[in-house]
Amino acid sequence: MDGPAQRAADQAAVASCAAGSADGLEILYGRYAGACLAHARTILPAPGQAEAVVQAAFLALWRGAGRYDRRRSSVREWLLLLTHRRAVEQLRRLHEAADPAERSPSGHVPDVDRITAALSGPTQHFLGGLVDVEREALVLAYWGGRTQREISQLTGAPLAAVRARTCSAVRQLRATTLTGGTAA
Repeated sequence: MDGPAQRAADQAAVASCAAGSADGLEILYGRYAGACLAHARTILPAPGQAEAVVQAAFLALWRGAGRYDRRRSSVREWLLLLTHRRAVEQLRRLHEAADPAERSPSGHVPDVDRITAALSGPTQHFLGGLVDVEREALVLAYWGGRTQREISQLTGAPLAAVRARTCSAVRQLRATTLTGGTAA
């Protein structure tokens, strides 16, 4: 799947992008666009939005290829992170464009129900199976882009509780995906 030869080829393709060659970008797009699109679809409900996010992620790869650090992640992981960040940014823009009267009273805390409603069906299904406080912690962290400390401050929950809730939700997600569930 992702052996040493594959990693070396991916790193060479990123180096090619950094040198200004479109060949490397074409190789990486062919190899990882599908995985990036699948990931974006778990966050964004509309296919067009997900496709735009993937294009933005690959543009970020093209522009920032020189910043790639192979010690920190594989090329695949880096591309998925670029995709994730842009999808969360898009979800935030959608939330901010909503009627201000429908936002939370502070205007700063994302409405967890609204974010959840904007996610894809399988992701909603998984989140619906979580306890409310676990769902809130996971949604604010993963799709809301908040740190656990920020979530603690926003929700009034102790930091240790936020950490425990997030870990529990992630464990349940892993168990669901490992057993062939429909989440993610």
